[in-house]
Amino acid sequence: MSKRALALLIGRRNNISYAQAKAMINIVADGIGQSLLSGESVSINGWGRFCVIEKGQRIGRHPQTGESIIIPATKKACFIQSKSLKDKINNV
Repeated sequence: MSKRALALLIGRRNNISYAQAKAMINIVADGIGQSLLSGESVSINGWGRFCVIEKGQRIGRHPQTGESIIIPATKKACFIQSKSLKDKINNV
């Protein structure tokens, strides 16, 4: 589902305009993003948790030359689904 489709769905179900629904989605996304940037995780009951994980430095291979290279450590945003969401998905 795209952001546009989600905004249309929220707008229809709540009798608000597309622009208002899109603004609501942007507020939620910005809030999650700001929390992740400050190192906090975001938990949404019944849905899951957004968090930041750190991937350590590792050795990889350059695909064209086969040469060993060092891949630097990075941080990555991740989503961990809740048990209830996992059960819903698997029991469809």
